[in-house]
Amino acid sequence: MIIREANKTDVNDIVHLLQQVSQIHYELRPDIFMPNTVKYDALQVNALLEDSSYYVYVSVLDEKVVGYIICQVIQNKSHLVVQQKRLYIDDLCVDENTRKMNIGKKLCEQAKALAQQLHCYNITLNVWHP
Repeated sequence: MIIREANKTDVNDIVHLLQQVSQIHYELRPDIFMPNTVKYDALQVNALLEDSSYYVYVSVLDEKVVGYIICQVIQNKSHLVVQQKRLYIDDLCVDENTRKMNIGKKLCEQAKALAQQLHCYNITLNVWHP
């Protein structure tokens, strides 16, 4: 398995994984999430790949994308606090058929390495819990 930066050829695989995430959200919280939706469609994923504030990595196993992590670098712009960059983990998914293989852990390690490389103050990840 390798972790690498995502590219345009990965977009459909990422959208497929986004569908898995959306389905899980809907099944756990149908009072909040709509069925048959995705956080980002193919056009939006393409836009993320071109946005310099976003970093998208994929996990590839046997030439198949089996996970992704979408990170955004956010620069604090308030005049009240020290100016700091932070890495926000916007989304993370591992294919349902390859879970329990430490793929998510390796994607998070990639995010941590990126945060260190970019001299980010911290990493933020919000987690839904039913």
